[in-house]
Amino acid sequence: MEETRVLSTVISARSDGTRDFLPLTGIFAFSLVMVNGFFFLVVGQVDYQDKRFAQLLTPNTFMRREGAGRLIDRSIRPLFPAEFYHDIQMFAVNATSAALTSSDIPWGGPIGVIRLGRNCGKLIVNPTIDELTLSDLNLVYACTRDRTLMMDVQALGISENDLKDALRVAHTEEVKCLEPQRRLAHKAGKEKHEYKLSMVSEETYEKIRSLSEAPIEALFTNSAYGKFERGEALDSITLDVKKKLEEECDDEGLKFLSKTLSTVRKKLVCKRILIEGLRADGRRPDEVRSLICRVGNLPVLDGSSLFNLGDTHVLCTTTIESLRGPPSKQFMLHHSFPPFCINEVGERVGLNRSEVGHEVITCDGSTSMASVCAGSMAMMNAGVPLSGHVAGVSMGLISDTDPPTVEITDYQLLTDILGSEDHLVDMGLKIAGTRNGITTIQLDTKTAGIRLDIVCECLETANKALFQILDNMEREISSPRSVLMKTTNNTPTPTTATW
Repeated sequence: MEETRVLSTVISARSDGTRDFLPLTGIFAFSLVMVNGFFFLVVGQVDYQDKRFAQLLTPNTFMRREGAGRLIDRSIRPLFPAEFYHDIQMFAVNATSAALTSSDIPWGGPIGVIRLGRNCGKLIVNPTIDELTLSDLNLVYACTRDRTLMMDVQALGISENDLKDALRVAHTEEVKCLEPQRRLAHKAGKEKHEYKLSMVSEETYEKIRSLSEAPIEALFTNSAYGKFERGEALDSITLDVKKKLEEECDDEGLKFLSKTLSTVRKKLVCKRILIEGLRADGRRPDEVRSLICRVGNLPVLDGSSLFNLGDTHVLCTTTIESLRGPPSKQFMLHHSFPPFCINEVGERVGLNRSEVGHEVITCDGSTSMASVCAGSMAMMNAGVPLSGHVAGVSMGLISDTDPPTVEITDYQLLTDILGSEDHLVDMGLKIAGTRNGITTIQLDTKTAGIRLDIVCECLETANKALFQILDNMEREISSPRSVLMKTTNNTPTPTTATW
């Protein structure tokens, strides 16, 4: 990376940080980046804007809608103190890690981030753009010395074992970036500043716990509740506790009510999963929810599908611009996540970060992975010549740690996580692939990292779930249709697709 230069700055607000989240977004930080002789002006804090016109390129969908800034956020966020909620401005993962390590901001780094490619079976560390173009693997991996923090994978059907090998190489290579950062901090770093953390007192926590623990436990051990019913019941519990705190004029309790209830709920749910192996909906940890797969439900369209995964329902449609034309087609997946899918009323103003891929009818977690399945079926229904189905599943990790060392002492992997579990898990992994290999992975952690051996175990468990989902999809449609239905004067007529 001799031709790459990154200037990174980090700023922390001096407020008391009285909030229940850590904001890593803003508009004031900037970096001037030189890559292979091209300059990029990047503005924002973890709001990465890649000016690709400098290379005579147009932005791809990922850069246009999602942004590489999320990779930075997901790598850095887990290592801030649990109750540290000050505004932070920063840019670029490795450079930001060096800046944070040398700054007076409390942070658990340094970390390293690396990109791996693979050409003809040979792994390439930090590949050039040309090498990446020829690669069948694009892996971005972030870690500390002994823990995985984040990974993002795009692949052309890489096997589970080959991916594990790549992760081990990535970890070994990236650890080399840590010692230079420590030397820099030792030479030019600042003493860490004592910040006021947003922590609830033990007395207030115990009061709220005693008022809420029993009804929350009863709620989350009753599998008869659906997502919306469970949410309404939880709101009712919150109102009951709030009323009692108001009667006692407990200002601190009211201030930390939402966060404390969330902590109580997490401890109860995680304890049940670790001890009894049961989840809120009654499933075992490795169970996939009930599946319904349907294609052709909107016959006047080129292709359509409905994929129901428990209470997560996704409708996907395929539109083909022309039935005759060149042998290859561009593909773009648009996502609509309307307020009604989570039982809420709200205005639809532009796109939000979630909206990159599908039409969600109802949501109880795993909508992006459900849309992978629905999209695969809808394209086959339209006659798009896919070589095989692609399925996706969301995985989670519940863990118990030793407080002094933060070492994981007990853990349980969760297959096909619910919306409520997504809020509780210490690691989230979304994985998609075919019967021949993995195509996409996105992993992030909410703790100070996860051991790589646990990540590899998660891949094994996820693969079993993927094959189960693929079985259901293939029973509904196993190969692309050879005849398409096009509408003429509102009358469906068969038309043969030419690709």
